Amino acid sequence: MDLDPATLALISAVISGLQVVAFVVLARLNPEMQGVRLWAWSSLAFAASMVLLVSRRIVGEQPVLYAAGFLAVTAALACTAVGAAVFVGRRTRFRIPVVATLVILGVYGWYLFVDPYLPARLACTAAMHVVWLVAAAHELFQERQPGLLVSSRFTGGVMLAYAAVVVLRSVLMVAGASPNTMFDRELPQVLVFLGTIFWVITSTFGVILMINQRQILSLRESAAARLEAEESLRLAERQLAQAREQQQRKDFVHDLHDGLGAATVNVTHLVDLLESRSAADTEALEQLKQAAVEGARELRRLMNAVDEGQVLWTDWLHDLRTHAEQTFRARSIALVWRVAGGPPDAPIANAAAALSLGRAVREAVANVAKHSRANRCSISIRFRPGAVAVGVRDDGVGFPESPPGASGNGGHGLVGMERRVRSCGGRLRLGRPSGPSSRGASVRIVVPLPLSLVVETELGLGHGHNAGNRQTRG
Repeated sequence: MDLDPATLALISAVISGLQVVAFVVLARLNPEMQGVRLWAWSSLAFAASMVLLVSRRIVGEQPVLYAAGFLAVTAALACTAVGAAVFVGRRTRFRIPVVATLVILGVYGWYLFVDPYLPARLACTAAMHVVWLVAAAHELFQERQPGLLVSSRFTGGVMLAYAAVVVLRSVLMVAGASPNTMFDRELPQVLVFLGTIFWVITSTFGVILMINQRQILSLRESAAARLEAEESLRLAERQLAQAREQQQRKDFVHDLHDGLGAATVNVTHLVDLLESRSAADTEALEQLKQAAVEGARELRRLMNAVDEGQVLWTDWLHDLRTHAEQTFRARSIALVWRVAGGPPDAPIANAAAALSLGRAVREAVANVAKHSRANRCSISIRFRPGAVAVGVRDDGVGFPESPPGASGNGGHGLVGMERRVRSCGGRLRLGRPSGPSSRGASVRIVVPLPLSLVVETELGLGHGHNAGNRQTRG
């Protein structure tokens, strides 16, 4: 054959030296990649074995060179297997390969120094390759990360293929009439050196591929960890903002209680003191007392809404009915209270919207008490899917024939009522009961559910489609 085994051995040594440089560079550039340094030592030992092999052609067939070359090959194979285990993150002790190595070294030394026998030494060389390359491939096959399955199995397959080439070469040499020397131009020798060159090149490619895939996975994990950390930070910021909001609510409630609450209580005590001394008009004092009590009640509603952040529909209805009963009782107006349809089970999440709608209805109640001169007033609340309708109807004098927005307290009250209704996204309709003999006035409020506040850039209270429906009491 034209291929010279000595030349192929020298080429293998040069390529192994380049592999050492490649692995050292990879280890320096990727210090977090465990196992690459061991593969660099493996390449260095393998290059040394090739140099020792070539030197036998120069200095002759010396047993010491055989032993040194075999020990270098053994060290290279062991570093390859240990490096594979370290790379995949396993702590394998390699008990079986270590015991087998000691046995193979003893047999090889016997048939080298005591009873020289080439076929036995060829069998020891093949056995050493099989033991450590199979162990190395087994470690790489334990890789379970999806991104490393292909590269790790490719590199492990290359190791098994090279072990098979060494075994085939030993079998072919032993099966011959007489075993060839290392540098005879025969098929077994050429085959093993070509396999060595193939092994060095493909194993380097496989290691680079595994390192590249490991880097990609590391970048993905880092990105995922960074996103998770950012999400945790946003969650912590939201929790901190909620905690601050709750603390501000508590501080605000305490301020209201200590300031306005104390003021309303003091007014009530003053009225009681004046009544006991008969120092003022009884009716005026009663009105002042009623205003103070209502102010305290309104303050309590505001404090509860701010403190809780939500309002139950049952509490909202109870407060509204209590207010209407007390207001009409002072004016001797009979109250008819009706609630149709069940209120939603979920509470009103927007406490400000609950307060705004409640004040709109209270304004309607106040108008009846102050201006209607009615004997009877009915308040009907109907819950429908997606909306709630509130109707206030009395049998008093009704609305006067005055243009919308007329002056007077009632006019300002209706304007404020409409503003509050529109802030909830609802509609306000004012009118008279139908029929020629019907007396009184009616106020109808319809707001969508769930109850919330809407932002309007321009209220336009004096314009729009509802303007024709707004009237004022005198």
